[in-house]
Amino acid sequence: RHDAGTETANREVVSLDDLMAEAVELHAPLYPAIAFTTHVTPSTMELFTYRAGLLRAVGNLISNAGKYAKSKVRVSVHTQEDLVCIDVEDDGIGIAAADRELVFEPFKRLTGDSQPGSGLGLALVRRICQRLGGRVSIDESSLGGARFTIRLP
Repeated sequence: RHDAGTETANREVVSLDDLMAEAVELHAPLYPAIAFTTHVTPSTMELFTYRAGLLRAVGNLISNAGKYAKSKVRVSVHTQEDLVCIDVEDDGIGIAAADRELVFEPFKRLTGDSQPGSGLGLALVRRICQRLGGRVSIDESSLGGARFTIRLP
């Protein structure tokens, strides 16, 4: 229900630097032992989008990264051709290639009950990205853990 209406929600011009800073500010206090950094290139980058939905999707990724990181989470934004790419990376154990599609299924949790959560966060991220005309994917991070990338037009 959190993403209901994203197709028809009012869109606005959003400063990605401000949105990333807000998402980190909301979630970093939950993980005081983790160092969070953000980098938006250029820092003046803006996107015409549904702000609350994008904040929710990025926030879910940041919260997950903080939960599984050993010591650091990096949030970065850049452009690639006609896309805005938002990367959320951590230095945790990562996600095996065979499990990368599974984690987007509702209620699918790779860690069982060892970590809090319902298994809906990544399914929600995927749905929001699709409704914004984009997609989300997982890869290995140069930090050693997982890198989630949101690509939006």
